[in-house]
Amino acid sequence: MVDLMREEHQVSLRQGCKAVNLPRSSYSYKRKPKNDQMIIDALLELTSKHPAIGFWQSYYRIRLMGHRWNHKRVYRVYTALKLNIRRRAKKRLPARAKQQLFQPETANQVWITANRLLAWGFPFDPSIRMRLMLDYYYRAIHLNTYIYYMDIFRGESIVSFFDRFKSDEDCLAYLAARKASQGYACVKCGHTKHTVRRKNLARDCNKCHHLESPTAGTLFHKVKFGLRKAFGMVFEMSATTKSISANQMSKRYEVRYVTAWLFMQKVRKAMKSSGKDPMDGDVIVDEFVFGGREDLKQGRSTDSKKKKIVAAVQKDGSGIKRVYFKPIEDYSCASLRVIFDAHISNNAQVMTDKWTGYKPLKKEYNISQQKSDKGRTFFEMNTIVHQLKAWMRSSFSNIHKHHIQGYLDEFSYRINRSIHKQTIFDNLISRMVKHKNLTYNDIIISN
Repeated sequence: MVDLMREEHQVSLRQGCKAVNLPRSSYSYKRKPKNDQMIIDALLELTSKHPAIGFWQSYYRIRLMGHRWNHKRVYRVYTALKLNIRRRAKKRLPARAKQQLFQPETANQVWITANRLLAWGFPFDPSIRMRLMLDYYYRAIHLNTYIYYMDIFRGESIVSFFDRFKSDEDCLAYLAARKASQGYACVKCGHTKHTVRRKNLARDCNKCHHLESPTAGTLFHKVKFGLRKAFGMVFEMSATTKSISANQMSKRYEVRYVTAWLFMQKVRKAMKSSGKDPMDGDVIVDEFVFGGREDLKQGRSTDSKKKKIVAAVQKDGSGIKRVYFKPIEDYSCASLRVIFDAHISNNAQVMTDKWTGYKPLKKEYNISQQKSDKGRTFFEMNTIVHQLKAWMRSSFSNIHKHHIQGYLDEFSYRINRSIHKQTIFDNLISRMVKHKNLTYNDIIISN
């Protein structure tokens, strides 16, 4: 009608549309032809690879590919391709003939056994299994507890280490196994069932299809310089007697200094003690300073630039069982009690020197004060302090006061596990998997 008016009466488009009460947008609208070729290709590719899946599984897989097509549009193409055929149902087994159970006449004739994941009476650990064994004659249950071990790495040999972890894929598989041993719960919906993808060992939630890689949510999150190099750094910091500096680590593994420093700080965060097992028995507590020589700054000088540290050493007969350190601002009772509250039990037999800062703590802890006698009384403490200072001076040129706790935790971690060197690497990997992810801004000092 508008075209006729424009040809015969020479009216404008606006006047013609106004005369017939038609919006100009409706006059200019042209229907676009539907191009569903991309959807057709995606559906045909999926159904050829996975002929047993239905529409909704196909749709979720298309969404995971990055396409954001509406499910109604996809279903229209799905039905046009005649893919909505009825799937063949599973065949049920025929009903078996019931027979009477065998009745044993004496003991030890028939045993029934099963492996079950049980968690009562002790903290839940997915690696702990219970084997139930039932003597069918006595009907008595025998429990046999055993640990389900994954193939963990053991040893201190760097040759064996690189023979075991030959590529990033080997390290990713080790992380996936470590993460699987700690159970699964989707971070989005909380669902506890998942499917492991073969390509990257990611865990796909069976409910919301959220993908979680083995490195997600751990201290290995978004490691861009390779998992094999990251594993090597962890091995250097745990299995060796003395670790190396970030400068040496960057040259050895061909990464930037900042990258090596940041990752080593993350490893030190995992080395931090949980404080759940405080020291008992015989414990020695003393404080010391670390830094260069200063004139006229002898003893417990409060205005010294040196770093002040309080240490606690648990004795084990004639040896040392555990050590812990805490940096302090001064030598007051409030500063010294930090290590008591964090690592020392109230039942411990604590021995200190004659410094008056320990006297108020006698109300809560069993403290006996003795003269140092030029270090002879606290031989174990002086030995540990000497080893700590020698390591820090030989490995690091400067340690910032805000990061010194991490270096102290690293030294304590290796000393406290010196009798478990065969599994110290695996223990540290487990700690890094459990620890939440840290970014650069979480570690650096904000001015």
